[in-house]
Amino acid sequence: MRIGGGISDFWTMKPTPTEGMTLEFEDDSEHFLCNECIDQLPDYPDESDVEALERRDGE
Repeated sequence: MRIGGGISDFWTMKPTPTEGMTLEFEDDSEHFLCNECIDQLPDYPDESDVEALERRDGE
């Protein structure tokens, strides 16, 4: 997963966007997720939803 603006963009004039973002849920958990994973979350996600994504990704 790419993080835009990092050291890899230092020597290039072609910056690349970040492929995800950090989300803080109502249960006070915080997770950095890729854009594809964010799209798979339910409307009011919590930590168990992120764990379910990790289990699916591991299969």
